[in-house]
Amino acid sequence: MSFSLTLRSSTVQQGRTLRGRVAVENNSTKVVVDPDCVIAEGRYALVPVDGPETADLWFRPMTACGGPHRMPPAYRDEYSGPEFVARTIYGAPLPPGDYLAVLDIKGLSQRLEHPVTVTP
Repeated sequence: MSFSLTLRSSTVQQGRTLRGRVAVENNSTKVVVDPDCVIAEGRYALVPVDGPETADLWFRPMTACGGPHRMPPAYRDEYSGPEFVARTIYGAPLPPGDYLAVLDIKGLSQRLEHPVTVTP
């Protein structure tokens, strides 16, 4: 399986939302099954560049996709989202600066990350 995250832009104004898209592809020769919508429930947030490993990915979507979801070989699909909000968990606008848009899907070997600049 491969996953990719693309963002509409690499900049976002304080307090605004940056839209993303996730592509999922089964590049194996076997059927892969997502039994409980794990792919759709990835945690995400804009986090400071200097500490992404310890930052809280505070957006945690809950879905009801009617799993199990079977993905045969050569399966490919794209999903709208996540939407990265340039605000703190408490609703305050993020200070201007460099951040990472981070998406963590349970079971992946690493997080998906993109650099983002928050502007005034």
